Amino acid sequence: MLLAATLCSDEEIEINCATVTCLSVDNSISIKFIDQETDDNLISNGVYSPSQITITDLQDTATNFEIQKDFEDEDVLVLDLENQSFGEIGYEVRITDGVVFNFTLNTSYGEGSECCGPYINIDDVSVHNVVNEFSQYGTLPLSLTIFISD
Repeated sequence: MLLAATLCSDEEIEINCATVTCLSVDNSISIKFIDQETDDNLISNGVYSPSQITITDLQDTATNFEIQKDFEDEDVLVLDLENQSFGEIGYEVRITDGVVFNFTLNTSYGEGSECCGPYINIDDVSVHNVVNEFSQYGTLPLSLTIFISD
């Protein structure tokens, strides 16, 4: 029995990454604009169009974004952080009707597992000048909901 227990030790188990299914890495931020009074999605209902929205990074450089459907079939603005370095990442969002808000993320390198990763960890999130809520800290993707009032 002792010989059988020794032969089955965990130390000798080798992981074959070809047989591991990894979650695809989604290093993005999705932002949903919601009317605070009615709970309407302000992009889906046509109040905001992509041409009314400007996003700049901490260096005041225009940042590309796209509008996509989320799992609830609602329109969300998506920023891809695939080529960002780790540390502080910040953006200013301007909408032509005068809504302006800033948000910053502090990120770090998340190694992942032996077969999957790396992932970007979110260590801190701050959103200024608007009522908001966001998904929990952890790894990207991050979902922000911005509540807009009249």
